[in-house]
Amino acid sequence: MFVDPIRKIKEIIKPAETVKKNTVERESPGIDVVHISSEAKNLLKEEKIRNKVKAIPDIRMEKVEEAKEKLAQGVYLQKAIAEKIAEKLADRIVKT
Repeated sequence: MFVDPIRKIKEIIKPAETVKKNTVERESPGIDVVHISSEAKNLLKEEKIRNKVKAIPDIRMEKVEEAKEKLAQGVYLQKAIAEKIAEKLADRIVKT
């Protein structure tokens, strides 16, 4: 029995030649075009907004300093202001 090596090579190469290539024809050669959906653009905007919100500190130190100054000056010792503070604290406690 004789095996023809050339014929075997042709059988191997032939299927590769018949495989249809997945190519996209371009309108003008050499220029790549990318289309980004409006949904993807909106997701990017939302992500940027989330990152900005995350960067904002939970505690506003300028308000803390202002409150400390008012405490030191005795501003919060007035009965009407003390009652408002107590009401707001109670509301927060009830909500959580």
